[in-house]
Amino acid sequence: MPQACLDHAFVFVRDLDVVRRFYEGAFAMRAHPSRHPDLVELSSPWAKVVLHCISEEIWGPAPTEVKWRDQVAYKLSFATADVVAQRQAILDHGGLARDPWTWEGTTYCECTDPEGNVVQIFESPERKARQAKIEAVQAALPLEGPHIRVRAFTAEDVDRRFKLDGPKAAHRRLNAPHHPVPSPRRIEEDRRLHHQFLRHGDDVGGGQRVVIAERGTDRYIGDVVSYPEDPFGGYVGVGINLRDETTWRKGYGSEALGLWVSFLFAQWDLHSVRLATWSGNQGMLGVARKLGFEEQGRLRECIPVDGVWHDEVVFGVLRKAWQEPT
Repeated sequence: MPQACLDHAFVFVRDLDVVRRFYEGAFAMRAHPSRHPDLVELSSPWAKVVLHCISEEIWGPAPTEVKWRDQVAYKLSFATADVVAQRQAILDHGGLARDPWTWEGTTYCECTDPEGNVVQIFESPERKARQAKIEAVQAALPLEGPHIRVRAFTAEDVDRRFKLDGPKAAHRRLNAPHHPVPSPRRIEEDRRLHHQFLRHGDDVGGGQRVVIAERGTDRYIGDVVSYPEDPFGGYVGVGINLRDETTWRKGYGSEALGLWVSFLFAQWDLHSVRLATWSGNQGMLGVARKLGFEEQGRLRECIPVDGVWHDEVVFGVLRKAWQEPT
């Protein structure tokens, strides 16, 4: 018998923009372009939701107030590290919420989106442990190097990050250049969303993202991130982006990534650290090799850039092989 997996949740809505902003704001999901004007796909590393707008001719006008759709047989269920904070985010973005309750060590809360679709949130001991790791990282920062420092985000950093992140930014030619350039409106929406998460050390994608700043000025020049690839595999992925092109070719990237990888090995019980880039990014390939990462494999010709197909290159380093940069 063929196997199948649950790929996504499909939700019918009346007001596509309102419900999209709810899932983006309350659950840090990212909206992706769609060829169909009545469809929006939202995703995070752990979930995917597709919204489909139904016309008033079929479903009637949008309700003037939120009402619970308790009669629906299905509901969306999201894991969170903090039910209380997540519940408040849902209320802040137009949903409803009942009082939390606990069963066998896990705390649950029944909520709705702005159109009354039932959304359950729950806080497990495992999620709380991950949040504790994030807080431990924040408490241990900053990390100091000869020319740069790695530290937590501030509101000013988030604004500067997005000033350096315009559609024609030079770093876009190196960091996932095959991805479509977002519109100015999309960039502004992302900026507001990142304000909510980056100041707490949490990345919109589900990992941990922190600032790379110049020593002396403490000015934001980029960021470094770690993200879970396999929660049971004993490894994490890392990435780096120097958004300020005036700081390129000064060794700042390898210095920041070296500090970050040493910190991850010291903080967590990791067996290895991985990173991936594309074969046209000579700077990132050089940084990986300089730090002792070994090439572990390639996905052949899977990244199109300017009509040319490039490889995705995967690097890794084992704890026992890692040597802290001097």
